[in-house]
Amino acid sequence: MKIKAVVDSTKWYASSTYLLFGINFFTQILLLRILSPENFGEYALILVVTDYLLVLSALITNKAFLVYQNEENSYGVALLVAWVLYVLLLIVSYIVAGFVFNGDDRIYGYFMFFIPIKLLSIPLSIYIAHYEKKLMYKFIGKMQLFLSFSANIMVVFFAYLGIGTISLLLKDITIVLGGFIFMQKYKPDEKIHFNRQLVKKYLSYGMGLMNVRLFATTLLRAPVLFIIYFFGASTAGLYDRAYWLGTLTNRLISPITHKVGFSILTKLNNDKKLKLARVAATTISILLFPIFIIFLFYYDVVAQLVFGDKWGGIDNFIQSLSVVSLAIPIWSGVIFQYYLSKKELLKVNYMQICMTILLGIGVFLSWSYDNAMIIS
Repeated sequence: MKIKAVVDSTKWYASSTYLLFGINFFTQILLLRILSPENFGEYALILVVTDYLLVLSALITNKAFLVYQNEENSYGVALLVAWVLYVLLLIVSYIVAGFVFNGDDRIYGYFMFFIPIKLLSIPLSIYIAHYEKKLMYKFIGKMQLFLSFSANIMVVFFAYLGIGTISLLLKDITIVLGGFIFMQKYKPDEKIHFNRQLVKKYLSYGMGLMNVRLFATTLLRAPVLFIIYFFGASTAGLYDRAYWLGTLTNRLISPITHKVGFSILTKLNNDKKLKLARVAATTISILLFPIFIIFLFYYDVVAQLVFGDKWGGIDNFIQSLSVVSLAIPIWSGVIFQYYLSKKELLKVNYMQICMTILLGIGVFLSWSYDNAMIIS
């Protein structure tokens, strides 16, 4: 592995991603002034169903491809599995939507328009993984920067026109569909292949990863379903945006840990993997601890600065979810990536269960103490 190539790709990808992070953050600030909590609640409900369906997409991911990147025809086999999974999930989506959104034709229509394009992220992840394998993050960064910048302009424009929930969906659609079309020109020439043994390896790795993703999705999305059912879309919107704010720290470090970091881990021996993981965990803890303290004790100031007057009641949610600003980056960015690179998915599952339970108890107790669920 060439150190210069790693440093250059990391530097370029990180700089472009952090530029995009800033653009996305300020776009969200604008949207919070234009759209209502109900719009974000409806958007969160659609993402609940979408994310649970995408749990099955863990059967083939860029991580599985990178772990088995040295196998013969690894790219072609991964792409075959991705497209088969796309078709199966599309069929399941239409069946599930009929039950989940029964009686709400408007949200049902939004979902039916959204899901076929969102599922294209499955084969798209394999196209991109080909360049991750070669540490070509400059290429990936340029594509993502252009698509995301365009999507942010579009979402603000349509939100300003009063389109509401649809404008939020259009951002995801622009990024996924734009990336898919872009990669049709730059995807590798290698064709789809079938290799029974390699398919088994992908699916075996994916089954373990699917359990991990199920717990992660439950941690993220199950509260939205609970809140919508008992308190309505507006309160769900408050929770969803508070969680978004709390997990900004994870988005801040994920360009390094989830992409470049994982690619590097797959190329190191176990001793070097452990050493790198320990350094990363310590560094992240030191850097993010002040942010956790601010969210925990100065939540009312943060709420006023970020959300304004329209989002009354969100300050309690910010304090309740302050723990995720520190816990999620360490778990998702270091521990998760470390054990995934070692293919020790059973340990990841056990720790994911513990993380889900501990965070769930912490958030519930905080809500109960502050009466955060009583929002007029």
